[in-house]
Amino acid sequence: PESMHMSNEEILLQVPTFLLAGHETSSTAIAWTLFALSCHPAVQTTLRAELRSLRCPTDMPTMHQLNALPYLEGVVREVLCLYAPASATQRIAMHDAEIPLRKPFKDNRGITQSSESIWVSKGNSVSVPIRLLNHSTEIWGEYANEFKPEGWESIPGAAHALPDPGVYGHLVTFFAGAHGCISYRFSVVGCVMFMRDRCRVRCKLVRGFEFEPALPVEGIVRKTSIVGRLVVASNPAAGPQLPLLIWPVNLD
Repeated sequence: PESMHMSNEEILLQVPTFLLAGHETSSTAIAWTLFALSCHPAVQTTLRAELRSLRCPTDMPTMHQLNALPYLEGVVREVLCLYAPASATQRIAMHDAEIPLRKPFKDNRGITQSSESIWVSKGNSVSVPIRLLNHSTEIWGEYANEFKPEGWESIPGAAHALPDPGVYGHLVTFFAGAHGCISYRFSVVGCVMFMRDRCRVRCKLVRGFEFEPALPVEGIVRKTSIVGRLVVASNPAAGPQLPLLIWPVNLD
């Protein structure tokens, strides 16, 4: 309907969000990707083998070619599931609404409510716990909190049955529906391109280098904020950091 279309003014107002917020969350997602791969050398090795299997005349694969790599896609989805840059989001109800429920719930007093719906009044703030939903074993199965890119070979039944899956990979990382993240493709492409992009020695990041944490894994933690950046646990005031040990591997 016409009411769903954005005006030119509304589109222009979204540009700063796309450029600034998009870069911030994308860079954080890339950092978490490096962290996850450094903590899982077997995943890193498997991904490296898949990237090396890609052959193209210019050594510059297109996004279509990269999207055809299933393990790479699984790694990106798993990172965005377990390490979603934004921990939560909020929405303001524009009109009164009744939200249907699939099962009973506990209220803020710990009392189980058997109601089949929740009433939301116009102006109410609704918080969506992105990380909690992405880590839910009820939705994603018993391995929901383990880094298993191969798990994306098939979507778990409960996640597949969601009535309004997210705009990307059935995840709520970029939210869902008409109010999903306008730059989710920008973020996903950024992660993929960064992992295969060139560097000065004409290697690829994952193809050409091995890396591992320079500190014990527990020494790198997530800073609680709007965007969950990585910091060194012993010195969080120093700001976002990801100390890694990196060395080149033979490309032959």
